[in-house]
Amino acid sequence: MKVAAGLLYGSIHQKYYNGGDTHLYVNRGALIQSHVHQNVDLFMRLCFGPNNVKPKPDLKPYVKATRVWTDTSAYTLVRINALMAFVGLGNYYLHVIFWQLFSMLGLVALFKSFVFFYRTEKPKLIVAIFFLPSIIFWHSGIHKEALSIAAIGLTTWSVIQLSTKQKAFLLYIVTFLFLLILGLIRIYTLAIILPAGVLLYYSFLYPNKTLLKYCLSYLALLLMGFLLGNVQPNYHFLNHFIETQNYFEHYSFGASDIAILHLEPTIWSLIINTPKALLNSLFRPALFDVNSQNIWMQLPAALETLTISILLIVAVFSRKWFWFSRQPLLVYSVVISMLYLSLIGLLVPNLGTLFRYKSVVLPLLLPVLFLMIDFEKLKQRMFKR
Repeated sequence: MKVAAGLLYGSIHQKYYNGGDTHLYVNRGALIQSHVHQNVDLFMRLCFGPNNVKPKPDLKPYVKATRVWTDTSAYTLVRINALMAFVGLGNYYLHVIFWQLFSMLGLVALFKSFVFFYRTEKPKLIVAIFFLPSIIFWHSGIHKEALSIAAIGLTTWSVIQLSTKQKAFLLYIVTFLFLLILGLIRIYTLAIILPAGVLLYYSFLYPNKTLLKYCLSYLALLLMGFLLGNVQPNYHFLNHFIETQNYFEHYSFGASDIAILHLEPTIWSLIINTPKALLNSLFRPALFDVNSQNIWMQLPAALETLTISILLIVAVFSRKWFWFSRQPLLVYSVVISMLYLSLIGLLVPNLGTLFRYKSVVLPLLLPVLFLMIDFEKLKQRMFKR
């Protein structure tokens, strides 16, 4: 199913977006790999050397051909596809098959993490983690979502293994590798995941007041970030947020664009803008966002968002909050989800991009909602009425 989704992903981008980024990553990767037959040193420099620096004169024509030399996030995917081209031969549809391994690594690791604590809920967890349409589709294409979920899933499972004193050295090495990749492609996601992983481990050892620990820890990190920014403006994370927001607005000219509030480099700006950002990420695209352009893509996205919104509302009123607050894995999952959704809501002014980015944390959020909802009781109540 996932391979078929990956093939569909590539075909849609080829037909409607002239290949888009996903085909560029493979084509430029294959171009780099092709140099290995004539000049191994050139291949090594392009594949493993630093990018986003002024290239030496002999490297300039090859750097220009990659088209993404100054974008470390995109160039990292080009590097990965250059290595894959030794087996996939630069054929997009062969690379897709290997790309599924990244996604499945993360999803299976998350499934094992939840099953470790909630063994009797396997059917719910299978549906929540593996069968949501946006997870199947967006995590199957050659893009950053598969790598992101691999890092998140492996980190979660590694922390659980560490907390139970398991000597899973290969797992820890692979996790470190994917965290390194995540730092190159989505540094802000890494900045959310790493503290959460440490707090998850600590919560397993000391489970009391888990949610309070997360709130205080992230608040402290936020204040430290502002203090660092005041001392070294080049490292002020809000300045980087503003640059990213401007970048997205500059390149967003579609029918799915939405208005977002502009950030300023102040803590007050972050506070007043975050609630709307989170609401946008959670509840949009909505049915009222669907228009005549690409309705066949917009309508399924809106219906899925509506379904998740209903599940979220039911979970909020499930009266299981005390139980939830004493479940370290669930608190961890919700905190990561809310922080990540707030972040993309602040930065992304396009519903299509927002929907794709949101899929990264749905395998964390959906299991929590499914576990908090008693579907049998809900069914009985609905039947009685």
